[in-house]
Amino acid sequence: MIGQKIQLVAECANLEGKEVVFKIYEKEPLLVTKDKELSVLQNGTEVTEIKATVTDGYAVTEVELQKVNQGKYKDWDKILDPDTGDLKTTYLFIKVSCEGAELPIVDKRFLNRNGREFKLRTATHLYEICSNGQITKYHRNEAGKGRYYYIDNSDTKHFLGRYIYKKIKSKYYYKSKKYGDKYVNLVDFRNVKNYHNGNIKFKVTLNTERPYLNEITLASVFGAMLECGYDDFTYNGFSLKDGAPGISKSHKNDYNGDFRYLRKDKSGKNVYLNKSSEKGDPCGWKGMDEVRQNKFNDALYKFGWKDMLSWKYNNKLLKHCKHYKNHHHHLHVQDYKPNLTIKK
Repeated sequence: MIGQKIQLVAECANLEGKEVVFKIYEKEPLLVTKDKELSVLQNGTEVTEIKATVTDGYAVTEVELQKVNQGKYKDWDKILDPDTGDLKTTYLFIKVSCEGAELPIVDKRFLNRNGREFKLRTATHLYEICSNGQITKYHRNEAGKGRYYYIDNSDTKHFLGRYIYKKIKSKYYYKSKKYGDKYVNLVDFRNVKNYHNGNIKFKVTLNTERPYLNEITLASVFGAMLECGYDDFTYNGFSLKDGAPGISKSHKNDYNGDFRYLRKDKSGKNVYLNKSSEKGDPCGWKGMDEVRQNKFNDALYKFGWKDMLSWKYNNKLLKHCKHYKNHHHHLHVQDYKPNLTIKK
């Protein structure tokens, strides 16, 4: 991947002390013009000729495929991760030469181990969110962003957007591991784009000072909203930009969050379940769309949240909920256990 460090090794019998030169090329031009070497960073310097001295029969050196978010990285990243369309991959090969050697090595081309071609891709995670509740994360080391796709029940893939991560070192990790890893990738929900393609759609508005959620819970929120296809979701927030919970103690590292209840008039305005009025702002439980809300609760459960806090209304509770104080005007989701598979 771009930004990754790699080690180049050439076995060089009878060439002790000689200087070996590596050059990296693309099989088909994408990042540079045809037959032009790719530049890399060797000891912090940009080079197209990568040099190493043979020691104990091997020429070994380490290079970096450009620094993240600088110079050529940005240019190449735009090509490999375009705003529209799928990700692109370029295939590389290496030429190795050793001038002045008794047995010169000239333009020997090497592929990756076991004959597999060396690929260069952008540093991004890929999330596939399936309509059956399964989430697959294709993990790439040190990715600074993620691409999100929804796979509907006809196996059609929908691109939901590319989102930049804010990587934090969580101060809550040490208190309880249930709140996630030591390092957490956060996404600003204010950047989330609504989606509409036939019956596969959602539209969401924000009502929060805690706009951040983490890269995995974003996938689950997408899945739950697309399962329902509503146009009047209201996101009441997960966490602050440092993973802090704000006024709600359990909203740590962006795993637990809040949503407004859905209304029959689809206005997105507030509902107070401790009242019974059908209209108004806020309306009471009679104005809540109980059927649609329970469908959303089922979807949230399906995509990971196994416990929810709500308010008892008309002697009933919404699905998967328990009655809890101060939750007459919003749904709280917690106990996050998604059906998640991570692949390299």
